Amino acid sequence: MTDAAASPRFESKRRLILDEATRLFKARGLKGATLIDVARSIGLSNTSVSYYFPRRDDLAAACFFRTIAAYDALLDAVGPVEAEGRIRAFMDLHFAHLARMARGEAPDLIGFSDLSALTGPQAQAVFEAFVNLFRRARAVLIGPPRPGDTASARNARAHLLLSVVFGAAHWAREFEAEDLPRIGARTADILLNGLSGAGAIWPPEPLDFDAGPDDGAREAFLRAATRLLNEKGYHGASVSQISARLGVTKGSFYHHLDTKADLVSDCFDRSFGIVRRAQDAGFALEAPGLQRLSRTVAALIRRQLSEQGPLLRHTALSAAPQEVRSDIAAATRRVGDRFGQMVADGMIDGSIRAVDQTLAARMLDDMINAAAELWRWTPDLGQADAVDHYARPMMFGLKVQD
Repeated sequence: MTDAAASPRFESKRRLILDEATRLFKARGLKGATLIDVARSIGLSNTSVSYYFPRRDDLAAACFFRTIAAYDALLDAVGPVEAEGRIRAFMDLHFAHLARMARGEAPDLIGFSDLSALTGPQAQAVFEAFVNLFRRARAVLIGPPRPGDTASARNARAHLLLSVVFGAAHWAREFEAEDLPRIGARTADILLNGLSGAGAIWPPEPLDFDAGPDDGAREAFLRAATRLLNEKGYHGASVSQISARLGVTKGSFYHHLDTKADLVSDCFDRSFGIVRRAQDAGFALEAPGLQRLSRTVAALIRRQLSEQGPLLRHTALSAAPQEVRSDIAAATRRVGDRFGQMVADGMIDGSIRAVDQTLAARMLDDMINAAAELWRWTPDLGQADAVDHYARPMMFGLKVQD
């Protein structure tokens, strides 16, 4: 390292660039912000930014590496406590970091759902670092295998836990910074002890609901577009790629839609419609609240893992065009809050224990949304087993043991 690279001035400017890049990547998606955008946002020349990071993917990789290092540091700080205490300690540390972020005292954390959109020579190194983080979090927070456990079963529990951890980095901004330590403690309590009251049973009976058309050219079009948007993000998924995925011409794309912005809006509408119809079917059941919730959640996760899936990831919203973003954000919130209504119904009838229903709704929404990536970690689990190992802990608790 040169003297210039080791200087406080060099490191200070590098941190400034990383801070702004993380903010822009979170707001616009990995392909939605350029080096010029970052430079202009902090009053630097493009040449100055490219001195530190020659290409956008170099900058994006640095943002990922910094966030991975931040989570590694939190795991380092957990300490040698008993199993359940490790999750509580990690959540305390994580939400304390989120509180410092809210006050501008700690760097922001980039989300990992855009990881597959990263290209260039560093992409593989970033992916390997993320997999190592996942494995380390699994070892520290989930603990050793239980009797009869498979690697995929442990991975499902780790994916559940990390879906909540990573999701909290986005929804924590809805709370006052001084309240976040208390929110973290409540999050840990739900993860460890679940939502169910006394006498709950598992697995839930299947829930039949009308998810909308499963065939037809338009449904096939939106399903393929959803998969590509989840993989590459709004800016990374071109009209040509979407058309090629479907085996149609670009002209056929514009037969279905006027613009790519319309595509994002229609994909979200499709996903919202599926979730709402499942929720409607759950609300209509003559059953305790926990059964309504469990059957709804299980049905949506099965949908995510089926050939008719996935649902569009919430993170696609950050890269959606401004003209559709506010309406989609409001719809996302309304649909997610309906899980809170289910939790409240269960608390009223006693089938769900007393929990923070707003927080539970965020966690359930994160879990269902992240189920779109569950197959990556549980390739040898059938659909029923994947749902069991992934959804059951949210209802009954992780029951971590040494």
